Amino acid sequence: MLYELNCFEQRLISLCQRQLAVYNIPMRTQFYANHPNLNDLSYASFAVIQQTVVVTGGMDYLDQSDGDSRRNVWLIQLPKYSFEKKINKYQRVELNIRRGANLLQPRYRHSSLSDGMRYVHVLGNHSPPQSKLYEKYDFMQDTWTEGPELLEGGKNLSCCYFKSGLKEESLWVFHKSIIQKLILNKEGEIWKSIFVREYELLKPYQKQAMIQLNVYQILIFGGETIEGCKDIDEVFYLNVQDRFISYGPKLPDKILPENPGYSLNSYAKFYFLGNIGQIYSFDKAEKKWDKIHFESGSVF
Repeated sequence: MLYELNCFEQRLISLCQRQLAVYNIPMRTQFYANHPNLNDLSYASFAVIQQTVVVTGGMDYLDQSDGDSRRNVWLIQLPKYSFEKKINKYQRVELNIRRGANLLQPRYRHSSLSDGMRYVHVLGNHSPPQSKLYEKYDFMQDTWTEGPELLEGGKNLSCCYFKSGLKEESLWVFHKSIIQKLILNKEGEIWKSIFVREYELLKPYQKQAMIQLNVYQILIFGGETIEGCKDIDEVFYLNVQDRFISYGPKLPDKILPENPGYSLNSYAKFYFLGNIGQIYSFDKAEKKWDKIHFESGSVF
């Protein structure tokens, strides 16, 4: 049975359409969701595990049930395609939307990120005490585990998953006055404050996106000014070995990234969504930005 899609479902499907656009698949595909009861969800966070979008928390203002929508987890299975074959006709694709295990803590305006294979990391919140709390989702087991508390929490934290050449896995978090790091693949680790030279360059800004660029660099981009909340086009390199911040090539537009966790990263390029539907790509070798144009019209 096919259902009329509400605003939240349309936004999810729009995200899926954009991911297909990144792979140069023509936007001639018609999507249907198999869940009729997802309401309009605000301030949720997205992360991608393999072919699944993991949606955590958020405020569901239309939910009349006794449950707390801020603990909800939705799993949206993306369709699989052979990218060698172009889609030249309209196709009907059903998105499988199902519930995941609830968050341990209610959250909205939080951040989420993943290793791309198994784990989703969720941290921050709009208000204390959850703003300092961190938890990890095991996608294979559908379970949540509480992790060590952040040194400094907040909402809309800038963060990224990082894997070094020594196979060390870690989370890096930037928020206002501090950069924090948590090593993931060692027992008993806690969040540690990281001293970084030229850190003053970051202090006027917030809500920036972060992505691992290579085995020794993190790219920090977009966001807004703390004073006045104006979107920015600033880009910075964070060298994790030398602990040094420097300027990078500016974005094509001043943007507040729609969801820093929703990006596609490859050896040569990475892609992310802008706040009004654009797709941007960054060429790692040439160190330049491009916009990707795609058919964004809905077929509903």
